[in-house]
Amino acid sequence: MKKTIGYLTMIALMTALFGSYAAAQPPGHGGYGRDRGEFGMGEGFRGPGARGLTPPRWVLENVLELTDEQLDALEALKTDHRAAMRPLREERRELGKGLKAALASENPDATAVGESVIAIHDLGEQMKLASADFGTAFEALLTEDQLQALQEWKENPKRGRGRGRGPHRPGR
Repeated sequence: MKKTIGYLTMIALMTALFGSYAAAQPPGHGGYGRDRGEFGMGEGFRGPGARGLTPPRWVLENVLELTDEQLDALEALKTDHRAAMRPLREERRELGKGLKAALASENPDATAVGESVIAIHDLGEQMKLASADFGTAFEALLTEDQLQALQEWKENPKRGRGRGRGPHRPGR
């Protein structure tokens, strides 16, 4: 009976771990679109790190029409954000390795596993807050007209891309 409870506890902790770990991943596949968040880890625009938290370069230059000063300020924000995220990602990686080792042992300690899961989850929350702060700082760089253009682009991100690509593009 104790063994069954131990396995159930381990399964519950692993489920919580993988859920929190997935939520703390940097933006990647999937891009921006319907049912996606604004700015934050695992949400928003495509791409790793701070690049995933802003629209693509063509939108910055052609839709939002950012000035050179705004682009320079944005690059500085991205650099600061990456520097802030790097130690959090490294710590999360190390905690994940420790958790994997603990779970691979013959008799995993449920308390140690649970503490690792909580620590990984807490790091994910810190990363989400850092990304939200980046998003707020990015929007603070924009004028009212640019904010409006950004909102319109978010609602219809494919607008303004030209006629499309490939043999099935419109107008052919």
